Amino acid sequence: MSNSALLALLRTATPSQREAITSNKPFIVVSAGAGTGKTSTLAWRFAWLVATGEAKCDQILTVTYTEKAALEMALRI
Repeated sequence: MSNSALLALLRTATPSQREAITSNKPFIVVSAGAGTGKTSTLAWRFAWLVATGEAKCDQILTVTYTEKAALEMALRI
């Protein structure tokens, strides 16, 4: 994903999503109700980390509660 695409995504994100996506903290938790954009927020965060050189793909770990959620995350990334 190009930097311009990431910036476009950030413009559509809520302030809370932008904070999670661009955080310089090594660990973040995205906790919210169903249908609120958690999966998208995490996928955007991973793209942000890789695009900005903060992490390589093999340095990112996501923990989900269900295999369905894990599959959804893998498909979005």
